[in-house]
Amino acid sequence: MEYSNKTGLPSVSDIIGYLEDTRWFKPWHAERGNIVHGWICADLLGLFQPEIHESLQGYINSYLEFKPHIKKVVVIEKRFSSERGYCGQVDLIALLDDAFQNVVAVLDWKTSVAAYKTWQARIGGYYGLSKENGVPVTAGATIRLRKAPTSTGKNFPLVNFYNEHEIKENYIDFLCAQRVYNNLLTNGEIYASYEEAEKEY
Repeated sequence: MEYSNKTGLPSVSDIIGYLEDTRWFKPWHAERGNIVHGWICADLLGLFQPEIHESLQGYINSYLEFKPHIKKVVVIEKRFSSERGYCGQVDLIALLDDAFQNVVAVLDWKTSVAAYKTWQARIGGYYGLSKENGVPVTAGATIRLRKAPTSTGKNFPLVNFYNEHEIKENYIDFLCAQRVYNNLLTNGEIYASYEEAEKEY
């Protein structure tokens, strides 16, 4: 799954990425994520699935354990742009089942062993993009796929679920990160503030 940003706008990853410690991030981590994302996308679209290297099979198995909770695919791997001056490509927006409150949520697949606090703000950025582009999202989740089963034999992913109130807070956190990005890194225009976000969301 190749990602291409031709909008001329910074992406959610650009804006949040400078806050993350990438010392341990290797090029093959990105390749791993791209392959797994591509496989999941093809599966949800009902396309032919290519063979996947055995080293990545655990992530696929973990996704397959979560998949029954997806009742309906709304948007998959789509890039949105915002009038606030950023863009982002959402992994998946889906209607989830009653185990996850029967809500339409923006989902972000992860293959990282470690979790990052910045993931919440990333989800907030995708939430803002989705709402602005007419997709009725009311929740979100980062889904950390497991490389291997636990000692009990289960391979269900680690899910950080954000309800409607929490994801709005995540969005405000994202807007603050965007303001810092604009002011300190690009000296650009400030597109949003706490007050504006609180009025809209």
